[in-house]
Amino acid sequence: MDEIQWAEALRGFSFDASDTLTPERPNVFRIAGFPRREQVSSNMLAWLFDPQGNHGLGALAVETLLALIGRNGATTGEVAVDTEVRTDDGKRIDILICMSDLAVAIENKVDSWVYNDLAGYREYAAGKNGTEAVVVVLTPHHQDNLHDYERRGLDIGEDLFEVLYDDLFDALRSGLGDRIMDADPRGVDLLMQYIDNYSPERNESTMEERDEIIRRFAETTEGIREQVIAFRYAFNDYATRTGEKINNILNGVRTRFEEGLLDPTGRTVSVENRWNFPSRSQASAYYGMTFRLNGVEEEDVSIELITDTNLSHIGDWGRDNSPIATKRATFDSIMYKAYREDGRHGDQQDRAIEKQNGSIVCILADAKLSDPLDELCEKVAEHYRRILEKAWNTELAWSES
Repeated sequence: MDEIQWAEALRGFSFDASDTLTPERPNVFRIAGFPRREQVSSNMLAWLFDPQGNHGLGALAVETLLALIGRNGATTGEVAVDTEVRTDDGKRIDILICMSDLAVAIENKVDSWVYNDLAGYREYAAGKNGTEAVVVVLTPHHQDNLHDYERRGLDIGEDLFEVLYDDLFDALRSGLGDRIMDADPRGVDLLMQYIDNYSPERNESTMEERDEIIRRFAETTEGIREQVIAFRYAFNDYATRTGEKINNILNGVRTRFEEGLLDPTGRTVSVENRWNFPSRSQASAYYGMTFRLNGVEEEDVSIELITDTNLSHIGDWGRDNSPIATKRATFDSIMYKAYREDGRHGDQQDRAIEKQNGSIVCILADAKLSDPLDELCEKVAEHYRRILEKAWNTELAWSES
């Protein structure tokens, strides 16, 4: 299938996932890369269950848990909360809450079935605290095998309880009430992010949205499957060739700078660093170089060339919420961002040397990817020279040699 056929087939293709998916709010758990990690959840819960925690919610969480298991009468004046508590036989209790008249051993099951020695946990908790002890299985979904533990000396509803995440979350939200006035706003925000990340009800809603994305894509591409596949192969080849060409351009730019770029006093400009990110075989999203005016305590300047080989919002790459209009860029466009480096890794947007339409990502107007390599090397090197002049407020000229 040639380009004309798939180009015609795709001409009427219209699909915008953003129309279907609810915009995702910032969430520290997903950003940190621990969206469903069990130990992260246990640490967060232990922080919430501790009335002395700096969340400012007092005993709300532990009282909520006690109410859900019918132990409202337990004393919460002094509460000790520990995680990963090692039992006498070397097993670990995810969370152990000790009060003056009750110990609660929590087995936190985020993505697996319960198989642990819950009877042993209850026995250890009772002995350690010298009080009555119960075991709570905290889980997103019902555990079908809890009745197996009745043969091991535990009674469901007496000393063994199952608490669903969403039941705990709903009760916590309902119990906030006036306590929110004394809570640390950051603590409340963390609680809400935790609920947003770990709530099965909210995650199921997200899955439904993703199912809708799949359905709409399948319907939109019905009858043009071969053309879409042909375009994908063509685009992958474009991305690889683009990566190769940009790397060759930067090699040429480095060589040009090594030949000599000087200020009026004879000080030279050197290339201090070079990087590609994110690498994908030989294709990348953007390609950076850092420049230094030798002998002067000026801030270094980084300039990145950007090509749309990841089909991404360019504003995301530039830490900018007002991305350059995608209609102004084409697959033949070369874009760039230039910013000052001072070793503090500050906000690049605030330290941008040039902006275009409110974005730090600009289009290199006189250069196209399809231009000859030698011509592009000269254009990019000259453009970099002008940027560095502006950044350092000095004249810069190429060495005659």
